[in-house]
Amino acid sequence: GKSFAGPASTVSVPHLAGEEVYVWANGANLGTFTADGSGNVALGASYTNIWVGLGYEARYKTAKLAYGARQGSALLKKKNIAEIGLLTTYVVPEGVFYGQSFDDGAMYAMPVPGEGMNVGGAGIMHEALDEATFPFSGDWNTDSRVCLKVLPNNPVTFNGLVINMDTNEG
Repeated sequence: GKSFAGPASTVSVPHLAGEEVYVWANGANLGTFTADGSGNVALGASYTNIWVGLGYEARYKTAKLAYGARQGSALLKKKNIAEIGLLTTYVVPEGVFYGQSFDDGAMYAMPVPGEGMNVGGAGIMHEALDEATFPFSGDWNTDSRVCLKVLPNNPVTFNGLVINMDTNEG
């Protein structure tokens, strides 16, 4: 995606000429628009803080987690991810999911500020979120990982991932 400070009623994204794009402005979802042949997107009104981009599902999976043990590497030790924390900017929390795998039913929505773990907020873009860590619901195994998924039309910039892990060193 590309961001614009505005104020503007038309934005130029020449690399997306003729493409259907998603637009967020002033923290709200304006929906989809089609960039013209030159890559201009007419917004219909003047906005500031504009984000324009293609819709796609983004996925991130950590490598095997090999830290957190007192007796050396935790790479082959059983471990459980107890909590994670996400440092994000320009994020719509309802569109960000986390879990141990990408399997259906194994992912949970990022907590929405002021609503805890409940999904279904207003779908507002937050300029920055660095809330406290939250429960991860992991299992004890030697291949503990964190998977993050972002649904189309839900912008986010990940600035950091905190992983609180318990390790069985017995």
